[in-house]
Amino acid sequence: MRSVLSSYRPDLIFYLPAQSSVRLSWEDPISTAEVNVFGIVNLLEEMKYLGLRSKTIVVGSGEEYGIHSGHDKISESSPANPCNFYAVTKACQNMISQVYANGFNLPLVLTRTFNHFGPGQKDTFVVPSFCKQIAEIEILNKEPIINVGNLEAYRDFTDVRDVARAYVHLAMFGRVGEVYNVGGGKPYSIKEILDILLSFSAKKIKVVIDEKKFRPIDSPYIVADISKIKKETSWEPIYSIKTGLKDTLDYWREKTYERGRSSYR
Repeated sequence: MRSVLSSYRPDLIFYLPAQSSVRLSWEDPISTAEVNVFGIVNLLEEMKYLGLRSKTIVVGSGEEYGIHSGHDKISESSPANPCNFYAVTKACQNMISQVYANGFNLPLVLTRTFNHFGPGQKDTFVVPSFCKQIAEIEILNKEPIINVGNLEAYRDFTDVRDVARAYVHLAMFGRVGEVYNVGGGKPYSIKEILDILLSFSAKKIKVVIDEKKFRPIDSPYIVADISKIKKETSWEPIYSIKTGLKDTLDYWREKTYERGRSSYR
């Protein structure tokens, strides 16, 4: 770690990304803890040792809020109530970061970032999983069936380009030691997301519910209150949900087309 950070330039933003995913954390909780809990301690210890003073964005997750009753938007003052192993480790990461920010004066700005998507995201997440399946049906002539999990959950989806903009705004204007929600501020059911993606395809695709894809515990409704980040940094999302979903599907179409071509070479 020391050899990596020794070349760190203090005029650059240092960004600590979220690791793993909710689904993978159920399968491999040990690795999730190693990255999100022990990893953050090791990294912040190195920052303290090297005396790094550039503002650092530590990316948490909206999953930290867990299960909340009703359909109210969740603000930063809402209590953490994580209901899966990934969320527990991210909540722990958040608390550890606040200790380093307040106890050692490390210039950390913390986020709770809600669901986001875009080209390049792994297909272990819901949007690219749908996109990959649709692309394979269109281009590889796979059977026109898409397997899905729980379609009734509501989530706050944001284009990754807006999320990246939010991090830049926070690096410029965010207050050290503070937590900021990063999201779109609008609820979409997983079914709505799937329906939008299916509307982009000329294929008639059958949707099949696969209970193996259901989480053991799942929050039915998670939507961010983004008034704090908007007020303090002037950031707000600019990409529409349809634009982001279309761009993501096109990425998987191109990726699938190239994969199909390479198989015939």
